[in-house]
Amino acid sequence: MTEPATFYAVMLMAAAHFAVMNATMAQAINLMMLKGRAIQAINHALQDPVRSTSDQVVGAVMKMAAYEAIFGEADAYKSHMAGLQRMIVLRGGLPTLGMNGLLERMILWIDCNASQLLGCNLTFDKRWFPTTVMHPPTDLLHFAGVSE
Repeated sequence: MTEPATFYAVMLMAAAHFAVMNATMAQAINLMMLKGRAIQAINHALQDPVRSTSDQVVGAVMKMAAYEAIFGEADAYKSHMAGLQRMIVLRGGLPTLGMNGLLERMILWIDCNASQLLGCNLTFDKRWFPTTVMHPPTDLLHFAGVSE
């Protein structure tokens, strides 16, 4: 958690889940401020050639896409996924991501579940984005707390 973009994106997702689960405490959390900080930190990281395609910033954009799929807007989700696509291309593809393949699997898990939830196409279709693993089966209950 040394990358501010990742920190704020994870905090935003955690706070949004907390607000849903604890409605009486929800007013104590300023989700818009956290979202603004996450986007600002991501934009700042994207200006740095070293950080712009790092695992940490890829993870932050991935988490923002997941946040938008579950709690936000479909268009914002698609925008984050389009940016994530560009980052992955610049990195050399999904298999180049770190964490021993975990980051690649996380992206594919978000991709398949969010596309199912929002009724849109996969962003990382295997025809155009080769992977070391297949997209996992959807699990909307664990992804967004909803049953299919």
